[in-house]
Order: sequence, then C-alpha cells, then structure tokens
Amino acid sequence: MKNMWVLGVVVWVLTGCEVLTSTVATPTFSPGGGNYTNSVTVSVACATEEATIKVKRYVTFHSNTNLALPPAVTIEDPWTEYTSPLTFRTNVYAVVCVTLSAYGEKEGMKPSSTNSATYRLWK
Repeated sequence: MKNMWVLGVVVWVLTGCEVLTSTVATPTFSPGGGNYTNSVTVSVACATEEATIKVKRYVTFHSNTNLALPPAVTIEDPWTEYTSPLTFRTNVYAVVCVTLSAYGEKEGMKPSSTNSATYRLWK
C-alpha cells in the first residue's frame, strides 16, 4: 500500500469588503462648551464635504446651583442626524448641563472620532 498525501489548499474569498483609507474629519462645535446665561444656540460642523453628522445629548437638570448634589432630572438621547443649530435653555431649573457629542460618517470612509462639549446654562 502506498502512502498518499493530500495537500490542503486554503482559499480566502473576500466579497463586499472595502478598504477604508480616509477618515472623516472630527466635528466641531460653535460656540464651544462653557458657562452661559439662560440659553445657547450651538452649531455643529464637519470639514469633510457631504459627511453626515450624528449628535447625542446628555442633559442634567439641577434644582439648585450646587452641582455636587445629584441632578433633579437626567435625559440621554439616542444618536440622531444633525440638521440645524440646537438651542438649549433653562427656564425652571437653576442650572442645566448639556453634554453634546458628535461624530461624522460618510460612505467609503472611516467614521470620525467623537467630539464632546459641555454647556452649563445658569438661570
């Protein structure tokens, strides 16, 4: 009886894969985070043409100015497409803290890094 050797052949098939070489620019906020009285309107921009910007808000409402105490109410939104400037204001609460996060995406490119800014609105 003769020895038979079977050689295994591995074939890699790649379908539907794209090589993403460029990264979308990280979005920026105008104005930047900081302390504001009563309200602020924030615009988000991305230097990559035709990129879609996604934003997310995390908001805490404080009934007094001692931010070391737990907030009265906290809200976190899902990621949504940015379409126009966002206005944040405080009417009832002493302080409203808004952390706005954003990233950019575009077909054929890697998504950008996420950028965040915090806005404190004092009544």
